[in-house]
Amino acid sequence: MINCCSGTIYQQLFCLNTFNSIFFKNLRYQYVEENKQDT
Repeated sequence: MINCCSGTIYQQLFCLNTFNSIFFKNLRYQYVEENKQDT
């Protein structure tokens, strides 16, 4: 995991954006998988 606390403000923003995109992809994947089980 990248340390978001160190580095310039641009590096911190990039790190947070990368983390958020991965996090939301995982949420979406779990949501789709759960819906597959229902049908």
